[in-house]
Amino acid sequence: MVTVNNSIDYFSTAKENDIIMAETKIIKRGKQFVNAECEIWNADKTRLIARGTSNLFKINN
Repeated sequence: MVTVNNSIDYFSTAKENDIIMAETKIIKRGKQFVNAECEIWNADKTRLIARGTSNLFKINN
């Protein structure tokens, strides 16, 4: 897959050695394109650090 576009919103910071969690989900999966969303949280999920969305193109079917 290759990235068609990528948009990231940053809400907070993470410091060196912080434990973070990334949660990714597929919003829509088509024959050629995939829309995905990812959220980055601190370890106890009390602070959203960033959220991004991407449109991806499948180069190998």
